This record gives sequence, C-alpha cells and structure tokens, in this order.
Amino acid sequence: MYPNLEALTRYATRLDRHGLLSPGLRKSLSIEPDELRQTEGRGECGWFELLQRTAGEIYIAKGWTMLTHQREPADGIVLAYEEADGSFTIFDLAMGQIVRPDVAQAFRWSRYVPTGWEHSFILPQVDRKPIKLAAWALDANTGQLCRLRKAYVVNEQVSEIREVER
Repeated sequence: MYPNLEALTRYATRLDRHGLLSPGLRKSLSIEPDELRQTEGRGECGWFELLQRTAGEIYIAKGWTMLTHQREPADGIVLAYEEADGSFTIFDLAMGQIVRPDVAQAFRWSRYVPTGWEHSFILPQVDRKPIKLAAWALDANTGQLCRLRKAYVVNEQVSEIREVER
C-alpha cells in the first residue's frame, strides 16, 4: 500500500473532484435503497457463511463471493449493519481471497478457486441493542454491490449470534 495514507486520501479526493476516478469515490457509508434494489435479480454472488465471536470483542466473518457477470471472485467484501429504518451502514471492508476448491467444484469453474474470504473485526457500537450484520460483494470496476446470502443478528447482552436469511 501507499506509505502515506493522508497523502493518498488527498490525491484520491482531488482526482475524484475532477472526475478522474472511475468509479468515483463513495460519498457516504450508507447503502442506499436503490443500491439494495440493484442486488435483486443479479444472480448468486456468494454467501456470508459464518459469523463467530473469538476471544474478547473480536468477531470473525467467513464466506465466499463471485461476480457472476465477470465470472471471477469479488474485489472485496463490504460489511454493514442495519439501521432502524432498514438501510445499512458500512463499517468495514474485507480484502484478500482464500482458496475454496469446494466452490470451484460446485460451479465447475476453476477460476472460482480463490473465492473465499475471511475477516476479523470489532462489532460497531450501536446502542448495545441487537445488531443485524450483512455482507456485500464489491465490484471495484463499477462500484456496484451485490448482497451475499445470509445475515446475522448479534445480541452481545446475551452472547447470542443468530443466522437469518436476507
């Protein structure tokens, strides 16, 4: 990565302001309703297979993703929590790929071997109420998000993680 994050942020902001980044920088951490609708009908883009709490306040999320229109793994995974109004707010970005020969075998496509992902994070503080977490596959070429199957509700007060479908 670029050694000076402040300089990189400044350069990217300037380039974006002049329309020289494509796609442009995201202006908000909120996943808007129109972005949620874009996910519908885009086909299978992966699964948010597991969420577990490890030592302390660290959580680990795992799954697999693919960009079906490009027939390759997603460029990143966006993790978000649900707000009271049903919108989602991004709180983390997972990068990197893990070998998943089971996914490649299931889809009969060897390019799907590196579709796995795993990411550790600290749960965002949201009034200590139960919090719903979901994940999206990121296409860095278009900036579009595709929601992964399964989500989780975490209730820290009773140390419970419950799997839910979309």
